[in-house]
Amino acid sequence: MNLYQTVLILHILIVVSIITVLKVGIAEIRSYKNMEMKKIILGIIGLTFFCIISLIIFYVKPLSIYPVFYGFGIFFFIICLLNAVLDSLYYHLNRSASTEVYQKLAYTDIMTHLENRSAFIHYQKNAIPQENQGCIVFDINNLKLINDSRGHLKGDPLIIHAAKCIQDVFEKIGQCYRIGGDEFVVILENVSEKVILKS
Repeated sequence: MNLYQTVLILHILIVVSIITVLKVGIAEIRSYKNMEMKKIILGIIGLTFFCIISLIIFYVKPLSIYPVFYGFGIFFFIICLLNAVLDSLYYHLNRSASTEVYQKLAYTDIMTHLENRSAFIHYQKNAIPQENQGCIVFDINNLKLINDSRGHLKGDPLIIHAAKCIQDVFEKIGQCYRIGGDEFVVILENVSEKVILKS
């Protein structure tokens, strides 16, 4: 085979490859409404357009500047590809941030902003027993009486104030949880009994 025949085969392979990629990409867009793929397909269409012009010039006037059109096509394709990659990256970063927010909400008590019962259960399931570990349990005396006699408008601030006091005292040495209406737990790790009693 001479060089001209080799180039012809190469050009046929390029055309077949582009058609195959376009077919697969369009099928994915129809099936999954993939916006990134739309941009990639746009880039491939641009690349195809410049490749066709380049091939026409090559076969009409072989010693002309046909490679310049390949360069334009590849440049356009790279721009579209980068745009699709940046869009995909932005989407995944937003999704990751949203997941973190939802996870935080799932493990946070809305009223007190301490970790909630779900977070405490999660901790219990995954905790590894170790030395110098402790647990302090609190509840608010007569909270039910206050709620029944004066209403939740008076009881809720009491819960919030108790949570703040617990957090102010223990947040540097432990993890604070609200596990029920008026029940709180503090998990202490790597602290001595002397430090706990001092707190």
